[in-house]
Amino acid sequence: MNTHAVVWLSELEQKLLETNSALDGHPFPIDHLFNIVAQYCPGPFSETEAVQVAPLLARVLSVGQLEFLLREARHLCHEAADNVAGAALHLVGQRTSEMNEEQKNQTPAMRIAAPPDWSYRYSLAPQGALLLALMWAVLPPGDLPEPVA
Repeated sequence: MNTHAVVWLSELEQKLLETNSALDGHPFPIDHLFNIVAQYCPGPFSETEAVQVAPLLARVLSVGQLEFLLREARHLCHEAADNVAGAALHLVGQRTSEMNEEQKNQTPAMRIAAPPDWSYRYSLAPQGALLLALMWAVLPPGDLPEPVA
């Protein structure tokens, strides 16, 4: 881990400790956690940062806080995934409304692809990374159980 990462993680840990002290260990909303992480993370919060933040969360958060935040993150990711999938289905519907089934089956998806800026407006990356960080606080990446369908 480079020096810059150590610095921002140390500052993040200090802020989370201060937050916990002010709240006397009570749960706080996921958006509050995300805003704190975003304030100290040097770039977009991704899986790379989630791996670094997970041990810090395991040290700082109580089991009750972690459980509360995991439930909120799970709900947030479900909602975000539903919104992204809904937007994608809407786009497909708009762009294929004049096509019959045979045309839909023969047309490559890239012909109806969304513009490049679409991916920035409809991303699950930050929410998913925060959920991973919370999950990895309890289950380090090497210890994860098999996914349940």
